[in-house]
Amino acid sequence: MGKGSKQRPTNYDAFSANFDAIFGSKKEHTYYYECSNCGKLTRDEVTKYEVIDREPYGDRTVDRVSYEVTCDKCGSDDVEEL
Repeated sequence: MGKGSKQRPTNYDAFSANFDAIFGSKKEHTYYYECSNCGKLTRDEVTKYEVIDREPYGDRTVDRVSYEVTCDKCGSDDVEEL
């Protein structure tokens, strides 16, 4: 057998504990938006829609993804991400 043919034994519990100690657990960030009518909003107070536009690229088309955000309180689509 040559080098690298077998993986070394690993203590997965110690590895995951050390990984979390070094990098920390991933926390979900709260994104804020601002509505022209309602003011500052959390991401739970808005609805974010994915819009896919097809654009020509040479002899084929490609998808361009954009997002539209609407305020759940007043229904306005004049919402900006902060």
